Amino acid sequence: IEYMSLKFGDTSLAYMTKSMRFKFLFFRGERLSILSQTSDMNLQTMARFTVGSAKYSVLDREMIDSLTGDISSTPYVVFNGKIRNKQSLLADAHSKMHFQIAEAVHLKDFIASFWMGDYTEAAKSSDIALSFPSSKMPKVQLVYHIFYR
Repeated sequence: IEYMSLKFGDTSLAYMTKSMRFKFLFFRGERLSILSQTSDMNLQTMARFTVGSAKYSVLDREMIDSLTGDISSTPYVVFNGKIRNKQSLLADAHSKMHFQIAEAVHLKDFIASFWMGDYTEAAKSSDIALSFPSSKMPKVQLVYHIFYR
């Protein structure tokens, strides 16, 4: 699906396919080292096609980095200085009213905090993510979010 989507210019479907595969691999228990490689490849691919998809892909990479303790990773470099870190990604999302990206940032924080055993921080991130109108839209992340909450 991904290859055909890219071939026909449907970058949104291609990203969604890559993103879904990544999340399914994560939640089925794939090794983080493999997910690190996968998220890096996804980020590079999406950065070539669309900035919007790269914003979500950088969050996948950042989540794996936080779980593995990789502080040397620089996933935001794909934005060429326009977005330098999570805070500037959030600021960009709020300024453009792209609340799904802001929600995704907090969902990523929720999942990472949950898996690191910081349930207080996970609950805070969950509450923030649920405050966005987009959090009520059906999506795979909502299922995982509610299950782990």
